[in-house]
Amino acid sequence: MNIKMFSIVYVTLILFMNSLYTGLEIYKHQLREGWTNQDGVRSEAFSELTRLGDWTTAIEVSMTLLMFLVAIWVIKKQRASIKALNYLNAAVVAAFIVLGYITSVIFDVPVGNAVQQLAGPAVITVGLLAYSCIAVFLNKRS
Repeated sequence: MNIKMFSIVYVTLILFMNSLYTGLEIYKHQLREGWTNQDGVRSEAFSELTRLGDWTTAIEVSMTLLMFLVAIWVIKKQRASIKALNYLNAAVVAAFIVLGYITSVIFDVPVGNAVQQLAGPAVITVGLLAYSCIAVFLNKRS
């Protein structure tokens, strides 16, 4: 698979996971709002919120794991593509942060919930950028 096709598949997977996460967060918020207007939260409501929380956590971990594995793969097998992956990851994270803020305004969802899934991918992106800078520095010293 060439790097362009790989990038398309990678971004599509991240987009799908982020969209799924955001949709579940909106749904969770709407459920919470509906149940707080009632006279107490039933155990079934709590169970549903817990199940949805488990799903959003799984998506968060999956996004971070995907970005981590891709970063490791690029470092090991595609060193020439590290710069492109840095740009791609930074663009994806930045775009989803902006979309998270827009989503929080439109659907009245807490902004932290709308962008929380990006913490892991942002750390991976910063780590890959640091690795790239260190590699360039060490190559110039040699």
